[in-house]
Amino acid sequence: MNQLLLLTLLAFPLAAFDPKSEVDQLRETIDRAYAAKDADALSRCLTPEYFATTRSGVIRDFKSTLDFAKGTAPPADLKKQVLKTSVYGETVIELVRETWTTNGSKTESYVTNVYVRQSGSWKQASRSSTTIPASK
Repeated sequence: MNQLLLLTLLAFPLAAFDPKSEVDQLRETIDRAYAAKDADALSRCLTPEYFATTRSGVIRDFKSTLDFAKGTAPPADLKKQVLKTSVYGETVIELVRETWTTNGSKTESYVTNVYVRQSGSWKQASRSSTTIPASK
């Protein structure tokens, strides 16, 4: 019984500090900040050097990303599917498939997110989006 308790206690910290789980929580926080148009909350989730490349090729730095978040909510029907997550020490790279409807047509894109751990906290460092061409 004591050995089982000891194993449980030893395993708990490993689960609590799982980079994939922590990044999942961060992504959810980022999604809530965008939905609420809460640039202050979003700013706490991004590195000061953050940059994003949109699916149309626009490059946004930290400030322009926050300005964008203040004025634009994500599509109501936005769906995200994490396809792959890779952990490299203090860096996590994630591939996500996003789908939503634009003017009655289904739009899909692949998004690559880069997260880094800075001063013990995970932050998003970069985002790059690529449109998936519609099937013919």
